Amino acid sequence: MLEVYGSETDINVTGNRCGRGIDYARKLISKESNILTGRCILLNGPMGRLPVVSSRPVPKDISDAVLEQIRNLRVFAPVEKGQILIGNIMGSGIDILAQRRVGRSSR
Repeated sequence: MLEVYGSETDINVTGNRCGRGIDYARKLISKESNILTGRCILLNGPMGRLPVVSSRPVPKDISDAVLEQIRNLRVFAPVEKGQILIGNIMGSGIDILAQRRVGRSSR
């Protein structure tokens, strides 16, 4: 498991299996925003969770609140890949999109 601690100027990385882990950690810490991925609750579908992604990088100062809204979001199947599940989340101009197509469950 990759563990990162320190500050933007002094980063310590453990658990990396190759040199790319250190580069990845540095990029992750130094960015002010990142594309967010998560899973929301899927109802009436063949699985319990639906993977989602942000349409653009989300500023770090609102990323925790955005992830919490994603975790609590309930979506009914069927869902199309790229479907907007939350538009303009927190007034940021960023949409939360479905990462895959899911049909309705036959149960």
